[in-house]
Formats: sequence, C-alpha cells, structure tokens
Amino acid sequence: MEWCLDQDNNLLILQCRSLVMQEDDPAQVDLPAINLLPLLLQGGETASRGLACGPICHLKSAAHLDDIPNNVILVCRHTPPSLAQLLPRLAGVVAEQGSMADHFASVARETGVPVLVKCNQACSRLHAGADATLWADNQTLYSGTLDLPPARPSQPRPSTPVEKAFTMAMKFISPLRLLNPASATFRATECRSFHDIIRFCHEKGVQAMFDQAASGLVRKGGTQQLRSAVPLALFVLDIGDGVVSPTKEIELIHITSVPLLALWKGLTHPAINWSKHDHFDWKAFDDIALAGGMARKNDVSFASFALVSSDYLNLNLRFGYHFVLLDALCGPTSKNNYIMLRFAGGGGKVQGKNLRLLFMCKRHSNPILKNHRSYVILSAIINLDRRRN
Repeated sequence: MEWCLDQDNNLLILQCRSLVMQEDDPAQVDLPAINLLPLLLQGGETASRGLACGPICHLKSAAHLDDIPNNVILVCRHTPPSLAQLLPRLAGVVAEQGSMADHFASVARETGVPVLVKCNQACSRLHAGADATLWADNQTLYSGTLDLPPARPSQPRPSTPVEKAFTMAMKFISPLRLLNPASATFRATECRSFHDIIRFCHEKGVQAMFDQAASGLVRKGGTQQLRSAVPLALFVLDIGDGVVSPTKEIELIHITSVPLLALWKGLTHPAINWSKHDHFDWKAFDDIALAGGMARKNDVSFASFALVSSDYLNLNLRFGYHFVLLDALCGPTSKNNYIMLRFAGGGGKVQGKNLRLLFMCKRHSNPILKNHRSYVILSAIINLDRRRN
C-alpha cells in the first residue's frame, strides 16, 4: 500500500495491492507418504502456501537471476521485489529473511508458488543439487521427492479499471499485422494498430530513399550522386540547404553542408592514397553470387547514403566489409553540436581496432586535433584501415 499526507494532513491512498488469501488444498492436507522422507529443515513462516518438489538451487546474488534454471527450489537470503520475475518458473522458494507481507510474497500467492521465509541458516544447511520437497503450509523441507497431485490453479486477481482500459487500448497499440512488405496487403488501409502505422511508415520511407537512386528517378528533393576522387558511390539527400545544385550528379563544389565538407576534407587528406584502391563490396557480392544472382560494380545495392542540411549530416557509409554510421550537427550554437560515430564490420585483427581506439584516446594531446578534430579523426580511422589492408 502506498499513501501520502497532503499539506492539510489529509491521508491519501495512492495505490494498493489486494491481499491474496489462500485456502486449504484438500489434496495436500493428508499426505502420509511425506512423513517417510528425511527432514531437512523445519521452521520459519509461511509466505505462500503449497507443496512443491525439485532440486535445490542457491541464488548467489541478484546479478545471477538469469542463471537460475526452471522448476527448482530456490534458496536465498533475501526476497527483493526483483526476484518476483522468477516466480513463474520456480517450484518453490526458501529464504533466510523476508516477510509474508512483502511484495515478493504477494506475487508468490498470486502465482501459486510455495514460499517459506525466515528460515535460519537455510543457505548453509541446504546443499545445491539435492532433490527436496517443500511443504510451506507446515514450514518443512524434506529430502527427496513425491508424486504430487496436480496443483490447483491460483486464484485469478480481480481486474482493476486501469487494467481493463489498458487491455482494451493495447489492442490498438501493440499487435503487428504488416509483416511482409512484398505482400499485397502491405498498405495503409490495412493498418490496425500504432505498431502497424510505424512499421508501414518506416518501410515506405526507406523504400522511397533507395528507390530514387536505384531507378534513376532523381528529381528536386531526391537523391543526387556525388562524384569525386574518392571511390565511394555516395548518394546525397538534401533536407535543407545542404546542396546548391539540382542536377542528378553533383561535385564537391555543390556541397554546402558544413559536416559533410569536413568529412570529405578528412577523406581526401594527402596522407591517404585512393588511386590504388577501388571500392567494391565483396561481402554483398559474395551473398549475391552464392544466391545465383549477378552484381555490377556500380550497383546501388553497394552504395552509401547521406542526409544533409547546411549544418547536419547523417551518413550510412559502406566500404567493403566495413559499415560506418555518422551523425553530426555543426550549427552556430556550440552546446547543441555533437558527433556520433559507429564503426562496424571488418575482418581485421584486434591490433588494428586497438590502433583506432588508441588514436581517439590521445586526441586531446595532439594540437592538430584541437582545431580539426572531426575530420582528422575520421581520416585517421580510414588511413589506419587502408594501411592494415
């Protein structure tokens, strides 16, 4: 139960959880066979009634919740609320501490899992892996197992108005029906939930960007291919004063995007020799070839794409086995500016990757980087990669 006092000392109930009261199970009242099993532990308090069998498993810490197997008698020191997530797959619980009134005990009664709390020295006296039978009603734990009668289903928790409203709303939020973009039913009129709408808009947005370059239907507001000495098939989508030419193919003189110009200054650094290298995505080519298809070296499937404005760049760059995601804002307000870089792929050794990290870690000690950090870092990354290959 959660409550508070307002400024006038009025008591307000914020929320409460119903107290589940368990009834006697006739099938478990008289179990003469259980008296034939050796007694392992007796005492404590019944937090949740019931009978369960299974191997004993110790919980070392809350960080090992995912390591707990199913259908075990869990032995632990405490019963924190985070432990409740394990209840659907536990047979029973024995705890050295805890309370029959805490959150864990309430959830255990709702799920029908027997729980015994305040069992002194349970962790030291019970050995992991040994089969045991827990009878929480009588505060006892026996060695060995029994053929137990089927457990009665737990009492359903009464639904609250909030739960009813949430259940009704989720029908129009969570379900996803639009799964296959190639299906004839993948259209706006088939959307039945917010999930469908998001999925449809995302798919159509990605298709629109890539189809403009692939089909050659480049128009005002569409993608434009950047021609330069760098062997990259880069298509640029201007979203606001990032390009000054409306033509299908553009050159560097047509770029007005500050972050893209800074990037290109790094890519064309004198220390990098592009003349002996030609861009081709061998991984994608292998995938196509193995599938029985054909690919051209200038296939748009191997292209890179940049969304630009005068002060913004979002770049998806592909080069061979490497994939770079760069998102940068270089506007007049310095506190709003940022550079986010993600480098993935590559078949290089750990040494080459460590060189990149080492270079970035020492950037503040290099006077050049203080003034030209964005493009020098990127040029060094690419330069190191070319030397490695």
